[in-house]
Amino acid sequence: AQSVAVSGVDDLVHQFTGYTSGVWVMTCYQYIPSDMTGQAFFILLNTYAVGGPNNWSTQVSMTTGLVEDADGGGGSVPTATDSWAEIEIVLNFDDDEQTFFYNGAVVRQGSWTEGASGGGVLNFGAIDLWSNGASVHYYDDLTIEVGSPDGACCFSDGTCTGPVSSADCDTAGGTFQ
Repeated sequence: AQSVAVSGVDDLVHQFTGYTSGVWVMTCYQYIPSDMTGQAFFILLNTYAVGGPNNWSTQVSMTTGLVEDADGGGGSVPTATDSWAEIEIVLNFDDDEQTFFYNGAVVRQGSWTEGASGGGVLNFGAIDLWSNGASVHYYDDLTIEVGSPDGACCFSDGTCTGPVSSADCDTAGGTFQ
């Protein structure tokens, strides 16, 4: 009841300020019904202004069959339907890197500034939940927290492994950092 529904030709944008250095972990959940039609996009921009200029760092497309790096440089995984799927992005501005996880699997990894558009800046400008004619799908529980450079999973004995998703770390009994 508290989630946001996105459908049709829709662009839900939220701007951010103050994210220009350090490591940040953005997490949210997405629900795609098995009867969804069309294509949804999860976009992160390093530069955003109403009417432009805009510069994309991340562009991932979702259909009922596939979640994939929309720019062709990354991977793809099957879409989880009729259940909530975790989306997690580790933004490492100190090393100009990003890693996009969908349900624990890496879909996109690489430069933040040279991401989808290229020629960007070390800044998190906006998130854009774009529906390109898709039927209704949902997002919930978006958070941004300070993270570690690799999205590490740390254990009580002091050892850490990474990069990993928070879901994989929880399964392993560690603490995601």
